[in-house]
Amino acid sequence: MSIHYACVLPHPPLILPEIGRGEEQKIQHTIEAYQTIANEIARIKPETIVLVSPHAPMFRDGFFLAQGKADAGDMGRFNTPQLSYSYPLDEEFNDALIKFNPDIRPSVMELDHGSIVPLAIINKTYSSFKLVRIGISGLNREHHRELGKTIQHVANQLNRKIVFIASGDLSHRLKADGPYGFNPDGPRFDQKVKHIIASNHLDELFDLPSNQCHEAGECGYRSLLVMAGVLDDLDTKSEVLSYEAPFGVGYLCASIHIHNELVSLARKAIEHYVKDQSIIDASLIKTIDPHMQAACFVSLHKHDQLRGCIGTLQSTQSSLIHEIIHNAIAACAKDPRFNPVTEEELADLEISVDVLSPAERTNRSQLDPKRFGVIVRSSWRTGVLLPDLEGISTVDEQLNIALRKAGIDAHDEYTIERFEVTRHHAYL
Repeated sequence: MSIHYACVLPHPPLILPEIGRGEEQKIQHTIEAYQTIANEIARIKPETIVLVSPHAPMFRDGFFLAQGKADAGDMGRFNTPQLSYSYPLDEEFNDALIKFNPDIRPSVMELDHGSIVPLAIINKTYSSFKLVRIGISGLNREHHRELGKTIQHVANQLNRKIVFIASGDLSHRLKADGPYGFNPDGPRFDQKVKHIIASNHLDELFDLPSNQCHEAGECGYRSLLVMAGVLDDLDTKSEVLSYEAPFGVGYLCASIHIHNELVSLARKAIEHYVKDQSIIDASLIKTIDPHMQAACFVSLHKHDQLRGCIGTLQSTQSSLIHEIIHNAIAACAKDPRFNPVTEEELADLEISVDVLSPAERTNRSQLDPKRFGVIVRSSWRTGVLLPDLEGISTVDEQLNIALRKAGIDAHDEYTIERFEVTRHHAYL
C-alpha cells in the first residue's frame, strides 16, 4: 500500500497568526481539525506529500507540476514576506507522473498560498517529507479523476509512502457581507460536498451540477475530483472533522483513512466464505502485487478476545494474495480451538495480518519477544508464537508458551528459530 492517507484542507491565510492577528480565533474548529490531521500525518511519517492546489498555475489544457529540486515561496502578497518556505521536491515521483500522464505540464513557479498554508501548519508537526505540488486544470472532470489515478499508480510503482492533500475552500458566496456576496447555491453546494465526503461516496462528486459549482464560487472542487481518483478502488473511511464559514467562505477539514489492503482482503475472504461458503476470486484483487510471496498469519479478535488464528511459517500458496485468503478462511472456520465464525459475528471481528520474514536459527540470548516471533522444534513437534503479544514481556514467558503449545517439555532438547513480522491492522 502506497497511498496511506488523504485529507481535505482549506487554506485561509488568516489561519496563520502572523496574518490573522487574532482573527484566526474565529475559526478555532478549523485550527483544531488541522492539528488533528497534522498529528495523523506525523504518525504515518510519509516520504512524500502530494498536494493539489487551486491557486497553483492553472492551465487550460493540462496540469501544472512544480519542477526542480525545491519549491519555494512566501506570503508577501498578504504583507508577510517574512513567512518564507522551501520544500524539497520528489523529482523521481515527478518524472514518473510526466511519463504516465500526458496532461502534466512541468514548470517552475513559486509556492502559492493554497499550498503554503497547509504545508506551513503541517511542517510544524512533521517536516521529513518531500513535496509533489500540482495545479488544477481547465480540462474536464474525468481528466482530474485520471490524474488522481496516475498519482496512485506512480505511488504503487515507486512503493512510496504517500499522503495526499486536497487543498481548497468551498463556496465563497455564503454571506451577503462576505467577500463575494451571497448565492443560494453556495450553502447548497457546501452541504452536498460535506454529505458526500462524510458518507464516503466520493464518486458522487462527479454528479454535482456544473452550474451549481459555478454559482457557488468554490475553489476546491477540482482538488476533490483528483482526490477521488487517488482513492479509486481503495477501501476508505471518511470523517468530516470540521466545517465553518464565519467570513462567508466555507472551510471544511476532512480526514480519510485507508483500510489496510491486506486486512481488507482477509475481511472480504472471511465474509465471502461465511455468507456464501465459497472462496473469493483472487483475480479480482487489484491493489496487491499478484507476484508477491510470503508466509502470513491471520488473527481474529472479538471484544478483545482471540477468536481464531491460523498461519504458515513458509509460503505455501502461489502468492501472498492466495496465502491470506487461505489463512483467513482457516482462521474463521478451521481453527480447532473455536467454533466457526457466524454471520452475526462478522461486524464485531477485529482482523490483523502478520506477514513473516524467513525464520533463522538462533538461541535464547538473541530473542526479543517484542521484536521477534519464535519457533521451537523437537522431533515432529513444533510450536510458534508471534511477537509483541499482550502479556508476554520476557524471553522465558515467550519460550514457555511456545513449548507448551508444541507439547515439548522444557527439559527436552529442542531448536529455536526466530522471525520478524510486519503487522497490518485495519487502517494504515
